Amino acid sequence: MQLSTSQAFTLANGGGTTHNHANRRCWLSRSSSCPISECSTSDSASTSDSCKYDINLRRRDLLSLVPRISLAAGLVATSIYTHVAAAFTPPPPGYRLHVDKLDGYSFTYPDAWVLVTSSGNDVFYRNPFNIDENLFVDLSSPSSSRYETVADLGTPDEAAARILNKYLEQEFMSTRIGIRREGKVISANSRTGSDGQQYVDLAIRMTSFSSKNPYRATQAEVMTSYGVEWDRVLCTTLGVANKRLYELRFQTAFDTFETSRALAQTIASTFVVREVDATQGQQMPSSLRAF
Repeated sequence: MQLSTSQAFTLANGGGTTHNHANRRCWLSRSSSCPISECSTSDSASTSDSCKYDINLRRRDLLSLVPRISLAAGLVATSIYTHVAAAFTPPPPGYRLHVDKLDGYSFTYPDAWVLVTSSGNDVFYRNPFNIDENLFVDLSSPSSSRYETVADLGTPDEAAARILNKYLEQEFMSTRIGIRREGKVISANSRTGSDGQQYVDLAIRMTSFSSKNPYRATQAEVMTSYGVEWDRVLCTTLGVANKRLYELRFQTAFDTFETSRALAQTIASTFVVREVDATQGQQMPSSLRAF
């Protein structure tokens, strides 16, 4: 018996187009429960039902994973939020946070204090209601300092003596006739900050005396009569980062130091220094770094 061309093509391809469609449906399901070999030997109707059942089963499996995926995503988001919230501590009531990302430090200050941009310091705030109270931050030169930790300054007492000597011989030294400056260390302590780094807190009293007779003929006559020109307490916190020495200084009059002690301690306890990219500090003026 001779077969037509169409009949021969049909037999060569498995005996019918219905079976071929079922075979393709099984290929799309890609399930071990419905392999292609089984589909080729089974009835076309049963094969189609089996493949449809397998596809529906896989859909149910995928849908059952949605709640678990949502729960996992929620847990990850909660964990990330918790870490971010723990890393950021809001300032106490009545204070604002000053952050300098380029130089790598931050601290809180009273929200009524005003920023002074002409002081020459890295940042300077003053109390508009008390001219004797102010605070500022100074940094050592990045090219001439190679500090590793604040322990490079020695013990707290040695660090205090070093800072006091700098005050007397450099910062507060006067060339005016009849002026004498004296300094005394009130306290010197080291502590571990909230960031785990070591800091040194100093309180130094600085007093300036001026002669009432600066133009006397002899030095002995000039030294006979002196009066207090000003009397201040400098509360200084020292920290080290980026190979530099950071100095936060709160200044107040000696007469009001006891009432301002809590304010000074709050500011000092929030002072934090951190490592930054060394090239960033030269890309923007200091007046634009804080926000």
